[in-house]
Amino acid sequence: MPFGAQRPLLGNFLEFFAMTSAAGYLIAVRKLSSRYDTWLLTALQIYTGMIFFSPGYP
Repeated sequence: MPFGAQRPLLGNFLEFFAMTSAAGYLIAVRKLSSRYDTWLLTALQIYTGMIFFSPGYP
């Protein structure tokens, strides 16, 4: 069994997408935190996560 990746280009693309998304998230939160309270932003993120990761969500 070879130890190399089966689809290295896909893995590299997904890693690039994850880093780009994280950078976009940081920029968005920085702009939003100047307008809204950080506790409100944290609460909205928690509630959104609860909705998307709940077992009944299709």
